[in-house]
Amino acid sequence: LRPRCDGVYVGECGFRRWVRLGHHMDMRKNAEALACKGSRGGTGEWVSYRRYVRLLPPDPKDGSLWAMVLQDPCPRDAALKVLIESIDVRTHTNPAKSEGISEGAVPNSSDVNRLRKRICVGHYTFAPEEGRVEIRYVATDGEYRLTMSLSHGGTRIFADRLTWEHYEMAELTPPS
Repeated sequence: LRPRCDGVYVGECGFRRWVRLGHHMDMRKNAEALACKGSRGGTGEWVSYRRYVRLLPPDPKDGSLWAMVLQDPCPRDAALKVLIESIDVRTHTNPAKSEGISEGAVPNSSDVNRLRKRICVGHYTFAPEEGRVEIRYVATDGEYRLTMSLSHGGTRIFADRLTWEHYEMAELTPPS
């Protein structure tokens, strides 16, 4: 089983978060909640987003394996366009904070420049005997390590599915 390097793996994600009354980013929702419940409690809301992973084939110059990771609620077509057409992995600067939906994420935005700034570029390794892909990248807030397993090999032994197995962030220690 080998990873596909001719497209983008897309994961549909989401989480439920608690929003205290009066603290929603949408002022209309604050007004509705306050009118309905007074000043007590809050509401739960579901936040949907996607995680995109693009693995590039080995670099013809030095054989390095590059990966791009984007977490954003934007339209799928906008994310695919920016991941496929407009990133130079050697000169790209990773964002100061690589994770977090609310900071800079806009659900219906297709702004290519905004999306480009949210992409993290790093390197990946592939362990064929285990069918495992590991991606590492550095953002200002830490070093990220993503571990995924490959499954559902097609007729040409390429994996159609990349399953998210493990994810961790290690804070960078400042130079002494």
